Amino acid sequence: MLGKLIKHEFKATGKSFVLLFGATLALTVFSKIAMYLPFDNLIWQIIVGVAAVACVFCIFAGFIVAFVIMIYRFYNNMLKDEGYLTHTLPVRSWQHLTAKLVTDLVWLLVSVAVSFLSLFIIYLMEHGSNMMEGFNTFLEVVNEYPRLIMYIACFCVLLLLLFLLCMLEIFAALALGHIFSKHRVFASVVFYFVLNYLLVTIGAILTNILTSVLPNIGHNLRHMHIQMNEVDTFEQYVEVLDGTMLQMFAVCVVIQIIMISICFFVTDYAISKKLNLE
Repeated sequence: MLGKLIKHEFKATGKSFVLLFGATLALTVFSKIAMYLPFDNLIWQIIVGVAAVACVFCIFAGFIVAFVIMIYRFYNNMLKDEGYLTHTLPVRSWQHLTAKLVTDLVWLLVSVAVSFLSLFIIYLMEHGSNMMEGFNTFLEVVNEYPRLIMYIACFCVLLLLLFLLCMLEIFAALALGHIFSKHRVFASVVFYFVLNYLLVTIGAILTNILTSVLPNIGHNLRHMHIQMNEVDTFEQYVEVLDGTMLQMFAVCVVIQIIMISICFFVTDYAISKKLNLE
């Protein structure tokens, strides 16, 4: 059933995201080609200027627009009038929530890919040789320090977990706000700030617990901070980071997973036990 829910979510959100990503790529290609067309009049310059501004907006604000679409989909489908139909399905609330998170995560990755592709198209025609030189330099660094790929992968995992946490914070706040029969939007805003404060506090407590249980981490982090001020070369920089970074990544991943689980449980409980759609 979860697979059917995910499929339905892609169908429900696909049109909006396809239009957004299609417009981004179309404006990127048009604005880039238009710069080389032999037209020299005011109207054409205005058209090219508007297209360029719209292209930049789509590239850099596309993620925000996608984020808003995801939140609106959850709000409209789970907490508004559509919620009456949604909650009559023989599906548990955690399955609905999981389906939405999986779909949102996929659309996030596609949004990032489209943004990078648009930037690549803009930059390629004028700076293609510089891009190739930079890519070759990166490959040389990776060949010399292959663990750099592992650090990049860890950083990407942290970003994905941070995205899920941000989404779940908003979902939890909206769900808690709809426990009440009046002033739901105001209650949701209040719950968001309260929840954010509690999560920051929990994160600080968990950090202290983990660094006290695993004292080597705290010692290495303090030692790394001192050594960072003394490094002069990239090789020394990598040596300082090696090992300590993996420990720090592990701590951050554990903390984020715990906070994601808390937000998921709160959202699921509020929707399944306390939701007021009247």
